[in-house]
Amino acid sequence: MGHHLHANRVEHAEPHFRAAFLLNLAFTLVEVAGGILTQSTAILADAIHDLGDSFSLAAAWGMERRSHRPGDRTYTFGYQRFSVLGGVISAAVLSAGAVLVLTRAIPRLFDPGTPHGPGMIWLAAAGIMVNGVAAWRMRRGRGINARLAAWHLLEDVMGWGAVLVGGVVISIWHTAWIDPLLSILITLFIMRRVVVELRRAMRVFLQAAPKDIDLGKLKESLLSLPQVAQVHHLHLWSLDGERHVLTAHLVLSQVLEPPALLELKHRARILISGFPVTHSTLEIEYPDETCRSEQELES
Repeated sequence: MGHHLHANRVEHAEPHFRAAFLLNLAFTLVEVAGGILTQSTAILADAIHDLGDSFSLAAAWGMERRSHRPGDRTYTFGYQRFSVLGGVISAAVLSAGAVLVLTRAIPRLFDPGTPHGPGMIWLAAAGIMVNGVAAWRMRRGRGINARLAAWHLLEDVMGWGAVLVGGVVISIWHTAWIDPLLSILITLFIMRRVVVELRRAMRVFLQAAPKDIDLGKLKESLLSLPQVAQVHHLHLWSLDGERHVLTAHLVLSQVLEPPALLELKHRARILISGFPVTHSTLEIEYPDETCRSEQELES
């Protein structure tokens, strides 16, 4: 049995989650007050979205802290997948918030009220600054959890840019319907990215092969090793979207002496290190040996 561990250095995203959560929660309170004072549906919609962001960031922060735990008897590979779970929770909260925003904003297209343009402009400027700082912090982290949070915050910046434009339009032309229209467009735009990231998270949960590794090329490389006649039961999956795991059975063309077997395993380690694989396990089978995994599948 050959084993290889490739220690990829991954920057912990936990401090960035903490900073993003505190900034987001503080500004959400400002948004609620500002949305009521300006009578802006777009700002209140974004306040609801940011409140959901705050809850999801708190959950993601907690999951990120838990994901750093080493393996134990319950989770032998470690707790990395808790980070992905945090991303799924974020997506679920934001989806619920989006439905709430749309149910409020669509009727306001026909009865938009009288939003205060200058107040929208000032709040939008503050929103761009606060969410911009939080997004910059989150983009320094890695993994699905951090990436999903970074996209949310970056899209918040873009959303506040739209509110800023809306405030200018309302101040000059007094077209109040632009406010609920912007809230609808912002929500739909955000949900598009949420769906994309949720699909990535589900690929990890369902143990799909990582897209950044060519499985066919990896198998060909293993077959190119001397004395390797066949490669089967080749499995590749990801723990958290960043750390990938590989297992494979290598069938030898002839029986090897211990020194030659050690040399083969050494070459295999070098070969696998050329792929973004964090943890690999290779089982060596002799030419006439019956594969135990095939027996289990037939039983």
